Amino acid sequence: MAPPPAQLRTYRPSDFEILYRIDQICFPRGIAYEQFELKVYLQSEGSHCLVAEVGGDVAGFILAELALDAGHIITLDVLENYRRHGIGSLLLAGTFSKTTAATGSDHCCLRPPRRKPVREV
Repeated sequence: MAPPPAQLRTYRPSDFEILYRIDQICFPRGIAYEQFELKVYLQSEGSHCLVAEVGGDVAGFILAELALDAGHIITLDVLENYRRHGIGSLLLAGTFSKTTAATGSDHCCLRPPRRKPVREV
């Protein structure tokens, strides 16, 4: 049975812990972001994060940043039991729409996995 339709909303600071846990579940160590890294990206100027909720539960999220000419997707995470129900596509479409409105560009890039972690200095 398919879950109820997903609803998109913007990120709230109270979402941080659940988004961090989802990222740790969705990606292996070395690819998943550390808490500090995720906070840096979420708080960076030009970044935006959309959260997908299904029945009041967070099912996934997308984190992107706006550049002058395009959007750059930092991470797209959907919990396994919500995959194959269009949630990833919904998150991508929402980000693409926001990027197009902000930059005037119809271009969005997926950032390759990072090689070295961001470190606090």
